[in-house]
Amino acid sequence: MPSNVKQPGIWLRARPGAPRTANQPFLELPGTNRQRTLPDGLWLHFSPDASDPYADMLCI
Repeated sequence: MPSNVKQPGIWLRARPGAPRTANQPFLELPGTNRQRTLPDGLWLHFSPDASDPYADMLCI
């Protein structure tokens, strides 16, 4: 997704990745290794400004 004025930076596709890659990001409850889910689609956007750090996540 291209950068724009309302949201500078780019979105990174985190899931799905290459089909043969075993290292896929999971979503899970803090402090547990159970009850985790593998989302069908996951996109991440990190702040391009070091003085205002944030991360946006779009999960499908």
